[in-house]
Amino acid sequence: MGCRSAVVLALTAVLAVPLAGCGSNACEDGVDNDADGLIDDGDPGCAFNGDSETPEPPHCQDGIDNDSDGFIDTGDPGCTGPNDTDEENPPVAACKDGIDNDSDGATDFPNDPGCTLSVDDDESDSCPSGDNCPACGNGVDDDDDGLVDYPEDSGCTNAGDGDEFNADPTICGASVPVSLLPGNGIAEGTFGGSQNNLISADCGGTGTEVAFQFTVTETQTLVVTTQFPETTTDTVIYVRSDCRMPGTELGCNDDEGSETTSLLVLEDVAPGDYFLIIDSNNEPGNYKVQVGDETTLPSATCTGETDAVELIDDPAMVGSNSGLTDDLTTSCSIPLLPSPDQVFELTVLGELETLDVDTGGSSFDTIVDIRFEDCVNAP
Repeated sequence: MGCRSAVVLALTAVLAVPLAGCGSNACEDGVDNDADGLIDDGDPGCAFNGDSETPEPPHCQDGIDNDSDGFIDTGDPGCTGPNDTDEENPPVAACKDGIDNDSDGATDFPNDPGCTLSVDDDESDSCPSGDNCPACGNGVDDDDDGLVDYPEDSGCTNAGDGDEFNADPTICGASVPVSLLPGNGIAEGTFGGSQNNLISADCGGTGTEVAFQFTVTETQTLVVTTQFPETTTDTVIYVRSDCRMPGTELGCNDDEGSETTSLLVLEDVAPGDYFLIIDSNNEPGNYKVQVGDETTLPSATCTGETDAVELIDDPAMVGSNSGLTDDLTTSCSIPLLPSPDQVFELTVLGELETLDVDTGGSSFDTIVDIRFEDCVNAP
């Protein structure tokens, strides 16, 4: 009987342990492969690439608060999107940085009178009484409605608002814009194609209107004019104490002389609140208007005169024709004889009945010629 030999195979389990740096997956090798201080799963490159720590993902999708502001990735205001390469926040404007930069006790827009917008980078102002202090931050009830400044006065949109004006927006009609006349009495704008709401019984006006509210503090003569190069449309102007009541109209003017612009002179206007209505007379275009006293009247243009025109501001005017040129010819001029001339401008408010001009006392033989408008036409 044959003998069987028992053969015992000893099977040894061999555990393969990869050596550092020898594995194919850099995110499982325990090494900081890209030398950024982060290893394997702790490196955002692994989550971004799968099996490699490089390249690094953009800062705005790496899961790290890169600028240490408490916000991460697209939740950080410094990120415009996931592909943004940095989380750095843009500089914060002084009027929204939460700091009282000018140490006046008010911080940022809309509370600091030095801020007109939140993006302003300067809170400085001269409040409460300086020239650079707006009406909504000066501690004064400028519109006498019992309410002072922002936020108490509803006419103030912020502390940097330049007026407390809060008129009823429909006081002149549903589509007639009403604004407070600027302190210098000058306003400019453009007429569009809106509907007509108001009309002057005496002067007309069938186009789009704008209205300005202003206050007269003492009895005075008012001069309202649109006689400016900026006025490109045919204007009609009228002044009322009640915007929509024709019976309260103090006066009106359509075309001044041969021009399509307007000039209105109102004498002895009593203290009170008034509305200036500018009508486009059914023509789109631009306007410029000025409200003031007698000194507001536009200077006359003297066609053909090269010497300076002098304004008559005194009943007795004294001067010399030395150095003047002979620019104008009158029906009384002597032909071929040089006659230097001086032009004077006289503004007459109201109806002119009599005008006396006396050159007695002059040292030479004088000729007096009276003209109007452009210095060409005789009265």
